[in-house]
Amino acid sequence: MSERRYPNGELYEPAQVLEMIFEYAQDARLFVTLPSGTMLIRARHQAKKGQFRTAADLGPPPKTLAKANRMSPLGIVVFYASQESATALAEVADEAGTFAVGAFETLRDATILALTNLPPVPSMFWEIPDSMEYDPRPRRRFLQEVESDISRPIARDDKIHIEYVPTQIVAEFLRTVTTIDGRQVDGVRYRSTRRAGGSSIVLFANQDNVVLPSELRDDLYGFKRDRWLQLRKVTNRAVSADHIANWAQHAPRW
Repeated sequence: MSERRYPNGELYEPAQVLEMIFEYAQDARLFVTLPSGTMLIRARHQAKKGQFRTAADLGPPPKTLAKANRMSPLGIVVFYASQESATALAEVADEAGTFAVGAFETLRDATILALTNLPPVPSMFWEIPDSMEYDPRPRRRFLQEVESDISRPIARDDKIHIEYVPTQIVAEFLRTVTTIDGRQVDGVRYRSTRRAGGSSIVLFANQDNVVLPSELRDDLYGFKRDRWLQLRKVTNRAVSADHIANWAQHAPRW
């Protein structure tokens, strides 16, 4: 890994830079607890009624079907969701149609990086308090850019998108290296750019973290201990062209 020059002029390895960024995030109380019992919503377009009904249908895909996106490379599975049905629909509905909407309940507390709580970057004229050991502006700006990047729509194709690599690296560092009070980080919450006032969550969770109905369990099911996402309800929602136009008209610009 190549070195990078950081605000005070010193040279740091990229991993050291990320460590400093997330130390700031912890100091700023951006790591929060998503409590057990939280409902998370996922939506999926279905061509015919009843096509998607189970946790396997509406949960994260198997590794063989996991495409590259802004938080994970090809073959690495994550779980995108929202806490509001309208936001979940706005995030996936590119055209009118019927969508299966699944409500998943978290069965344990989860630690997430809440970029939605990120304070604004102070102006260049802001005076750093004597009690503060460093200028927080570069760190806040970095996290703002991460949130902006992961909120952008992904290309729905099978091409390699090198512009996804920076946020994939950040996500992998969060998932595999960063710990908060001895606990691994479970995901990131960020503001939606598809629906005003909405937020979305990406969890570092795959099919091994989802409770499956008995008929879908294989011989290895019982060996996966951390099954903390359970599908509680599935509904069908119709999304019209007017819905999509309204979301686009009022989508935040930031």
